[in-house]
Amino acid sequence: MVRNTVSIIIMAVLFQGLAAANFPAPAGYVNDAAGVLTSAQAREIEAVAASLKAGGNIELAVVTVPSIQGMAIEDYSMGLAEAWGVGTRSEDLGIILLLAVQERQVRIEVGYGLEGDIPDGLAGDILDTHVIPEFRRGNWGQGLLNGSRAIAATLADRREFTLPQQRLESYAVRQSSGFDDLEHIFFVLMLLLVIFGRGRLWPLLFLSRRGRYYRGGGFGSSSRRGGFGGFGVGGFGGGGASRSF
Repeated sequence: MVRNTVSIIIMAVLFQGLAAANFPAPAGYVNDAAGVLTSAQAREIEAVAASLKAGGNIELAVVTVPSIQGMAIEDYSMGLAEAWGVGTRSEDLGIILLLAVQERQVRIEVGYGLEGDIPDGLAGDILDTHVIPEFRRGNWGQGLLNGSRAIAATLADRREFTLPQQRLESYAVRQSSGFDDLEHIFFVLMLLLVIFGRGRLWPLLFLSRRGRYYRGGGFGSSSRRGGFGGFGVGGFGGGGASRSF
């Protein structure tokens, strides 16, 4: 109940800002608009993402951008997730690992269908354990590769499936720092304050379906995908974690 309420409110608050965002065009599992990955790192992340799709039908997008254009990384990540349609339509099994270079921020955005497997606390633990240490050493590409491995290994462990041709067990994170319900209650209270101050936003609540904000076509849209076959049209509700470094 709390999660659904949070999702609906988040979608209403985000509605106005998303249209102005300049999201990069999707090219595949790896979208390195900021140019921080080596070709070898990009290939390894692609292999991890392909294995995650084959083993668990989960779609992972790793994205780097030079800047998030003055937006909060949570808002930008949510808009990107919905604009691209990451994840399967029926199960919402999508997840995004996003790096904003200029702002020095990183986020894991978790689709509806994976929120029970990677709650906010666990997403933060993945970043703290596998991503942030490399970022602070200046190894951004390695941090993204390690984060991708950790996401895949953690999901394989929690959902009990095998990652084809991948040996990533050591990257799995099994402990969550918790406080997820308290965090969502806090967000509800804060966002209600925002909405009560902007009565005109209430009608936008009815534009969501199951708390989701849909943009037509998503990653499967023929006008956006180019040579990439595209993802499904998965839904996101604001689950995940962000870090600065």
